Amino acid sequence: MAPKKRNQSAKEGPNKAGTDTEPRFPYTTKPSSLRRLLQEIPNRPRPPKFDTNLLRSWGFKDGNDYTMLRVLKAVSLLNAKNEPTDLYSQYRLGLISVKFARDLHLVRKMRNDFAHNAQRCFI
Repeated sequence: MAPKKRNQSAKEGPNKAGTDTEPRFPYTTKPSSLRRLLQEIPNRPRPPKFDTNLLRSWGFKDGNDYTMLRVLKAVSLLNAKNEPTDLYSQYRLGLISVKFARDLHLVRKMRNDFAHNAQRCFI
């Protein structure tokens, strides 16, 4: 790979997504915590908003646990302000819509495809 010119900004480089704060697809750095959170939601009262304090009070003390919220937003359990949606209430009651199941499957497929393709990359 050719080295970048000194005055070339990061956004002009070949990997524009690497400079964004949000990833190209929703993922969490703690999939085991996401699994546990999805199991906890039906057993907890509906919160007004998801934030680090709420996650800590539910037993998610690692700073990386906050990345779970990206996935919850991607499958429409949370809105852009980290507030639970109507779909969140349906999920709490055990009612899973076809759209939610499809979105969750899509997130898993993207994660698996990325992991599979990452093995072929050279760093």
